[in-house]
Amino acid sequence: MSRKVGLYIRVSTLEQAESGISIDAQRSSLQKFCELHGWNIHREYVDAARSAATMERKALQKLLKDCRSGEIDTVVVFKLDRLSRSLRDLILLMDELKRCGVDFVSVTERIDTTTAAGKLMFHIIGAFAEFEREMTIERTKLAMDKKVKEGSFVGRLPFGYRYDDARRIVLSEDAETVRRIFLDFLETQNVSEVARRAHLSRMQVYRILRNPFYAGIVHWRDVEWRGNHPKIISKRIFEKVQRILNSRKNKATR
Repeated sequence: MSRKVGLYIRVSTLEQAESGISIDAQRSSLQKFCELHGWNIHREYVDAARSAATMERKALQKLLKDCRSGEIDTVVVFKLDRLSRSLRDLILLMDELKRCGVDFVSVTERIDTTTAAGKLMFHIIGAFAEFEREMTIERTKLAMDKKVKEGSFVGRLPFGYRYDDARRIVLSEDAETVRRIFLDFLETQNVSEVARRAHLSRMQVYRILRNPFYAGIVHWRDVEWRGNHPKIISKRIFEKVQRILNSRKNKATR
């Protein structure tokens, strides 16, 4: 079977000086391996003097891009730690290759997913990657829950707020416009009229009127929390506006 192989080579300056795993040594070993198997080397991806601590390496990112586009179908490395020294990053990298339909070979460790045993290993790695993703989601949710319970905001700030230099939520110059929108709606009970006065779209005004954040309330995962940000309108005014909007909505659905 003809293969389009990408050789990935990485050294840090210290490794090149102390271990003898130079770029040329890796290249020679990988070329001999591919020649022995009759594989065609499509491209070499070389990260020189780059640490394995980060995934943001130019050649590695180019390699992954070419894997996704189908330019190569097999990645060959000298050792696993050329890709990464982090087990977590290795698992996620291997899972990415699996999803791209790209085989992986580590010459030194004799890992070869072009074989049946190697494909089984890929499936196991994929299961670990899925577990890692689920754990990351769970950790993120827990962190978000903690922030919201402490009164912090999760997400993009709505119109009328901004962050100061210390990343505290403060009122912006648009806060008065927001306050005027709520008061004008109580006066007119007409979203279109309020939008005309505020020089905003009807949808923008409706979203403002429905957002409890302006009354100091934070919603997260269907739970309501009291925020620690400054309120633009009182909870009493917000609830009064909601009753009017809900009554109009109920009439429209009859």
